[in-house]
Amino acid sequence: MTCISDLIGIKNGCSDTIPVSGLYVNDLPGMSLKIADAAANSEKVNGFTLIQNRIDFASTYLSNDIRTYLQDKFVINSILESSKAGFYKDDNDIIASSNKLKGIKVTVREEPFININISKIGLRFDSVQTTNIYIYNLYTAELLYTLPITTVADEITYITVNKQIATNKQRLSLFICTDVSVSDYYDSSVLEVGNKQGCSTCQSSRYLSRISGGSLDPALSKTESNFVSANNTGGITLDYTIECDMDNYICSLGRSLSWSLLYKTGHLIMQELINSDQLNTVVMINKSRNEELLSYYEAEYIKSINQLTSNLKTPDDICFNCSPRIKKVTQLP
Repeated sequence: MTCISDLIGIKNGCSDTIPVSGLYVNDLPGMSLKIADAAANSEKVNGFTLIQNRIDFASTYLSNDIRTYLQDKFVINSILESSKAGFYKDDNDIIASSNKLKGIKVTVREEPFININISKIGLRFDSVQTTNIYIYNLYTAELLYTLPITTVADEITYITVNKQIATNKQRLSLFICTDVSVSDYYDSSVLEVGNKQGCSTCQSSRYLSRISGGSLDPALSKTESNFVSANNTGGITLDYTIECDMDNYICSLGRSLSWSLLYKTGHLIMQELINSDQLNTVVMINKSRNEELLSYYEAEYIKSINQLTSNLKTPDDICFNCSPRIKKVTQLP
């Protein structure tokens, strides 16, 4: 996890990048680039590369330990909502092409530690077309993804997407769309035929996601204010889930992870040194000292991780077991 591995750095005598925490692996008692060099082999190239590799591994190790601690508190890998939007009508009506971007808008509630995962998108044109499906962030007007698709005439053509987009502690509005100027398309609506549920029937504001069909003028900025709501989805169907993501929570802990990461990195470097097959003084003659440092780093890591977890306060959030679940509603024009 980059948000963790960037917390500490390596002094190499050149233009060192100052880490977020101000902590360097070389400042650990008994640690130096020379020691890391002694453990390096043809795969690790040199001591600097070995240390960087061990920082990355230590960040994974640390995040897994935090996951273990929080497994009874956090809704780990839990799907809060699984939904489908975009249904084709029984009468198979075909709508003429127009100079519009048409599709489905998904608005996700502001929650700190959730992702929306778009798993599959379908498109039904009445002709063979090689075109694109676009995913826009309507709050930033940013084009997040361009997904190529080649349609089969009169059939639903599916593409597997598996794109995960984090809310980043703010409300998220995505528009999944295609340019319908290239072909006539089959009539499709947000809800299944006969399903009358919409926002007007929902009395609670505690929604998790809202879905709406609609369009954008390609010449205008891809923003919420330019989106025109409609029941039609431009021949697009969409499968998505909303999930709790532990990584987002762990990243939010920030500098408090620094000391644990530092000592776990030292521990892993000494493991590498003790198990090295390199024939040099540091490995062979200093074996007893290396084992003492291994034990010291491990003890300091355990102490720091225990102190960290004992002070963690779980927030009042839907991704923690003490919080209530909330629902999805469909927004009709």
